[in-house]
Amino acid sequence: MKIYRVAPKKPRGAVVRPPGSKSLTNRALAAAALADGTSVLRSPLRSDDTAAMIGCLRAMGAGIAEKGDDLAVRGRPRPRGGGRLEARASGTTARFATALAVLADGPSVIDGTPRLRQRPIGPLVDALIALGARVEETGFPPVRTAGGGLPGGRAPIDVSLSSQFLSAVLLAAPGAEADVTLL
Repeated sequence: MKIYRVAPKKPRGAVVRPPGSKSLTNRALAAAALADGTSVLRSPLRSDDTAAMIGCLRAMGAGIAEKGDDLAVRGRPRPRGGGRLEARASGTTARFATALAVLADGPSVIDGTPRLRQRPIGPLVDALIALGARVEETGFPPVRTAGGGLPGGRAPIDVSLSSQFLSAVLLAAPGAEADVTLL
C-alpha cells in the first residue's frame, strides 16, 4: 500500500458564499412581510418556491421590490385577505401562507399544483384551529382560511412529518391576540 502525504498550503484570500436555502429565504420573507417598516434581505435565494412565496405575500399586501441582488420587503403586520394564494408546487409556501392568512383581514384560499395537493398540511391546520383560527382543509391543500386573526392559547402540534408546521405557527404567533403555547 502506498502512502501519500498531503501538506497544507497557505489559504488563498477568497470569499465563498454558500448556496442559499429556499426554506430559509421563505422564512425570512414571511417574517419581513409581517414586520413594521421595510426589511432588506441580502442576496436571498431565487427559485420557483421563493417566487411563489413572494406572489402570496404580495397578494396579502406586502410590498416586495428587487434592489439588485437584494429584496426590500415593506411589511404589513395585519395581512390583507389574499383571495386565491397560488403556492405552485411549494409546500413551504403553502404552509407559511396558511399560517399568515389566518392573521389576515379577510378570507384566502391556498392552493397549487396537483403535486402540492399531495403534500400534507393537516397537522398545521389542526394546531391553528386549536389556537382559534377558522380554517378548512382535508389534510392536504387547498386550504380555506376565513382570516380575522389568531386568538392564541395552547395547542399540540405534530412535527413528525415536517418542521415547517412548527415554523409556520411560530411565524404567525407574534400576531396572535394572546400568548401562543405549543405542546
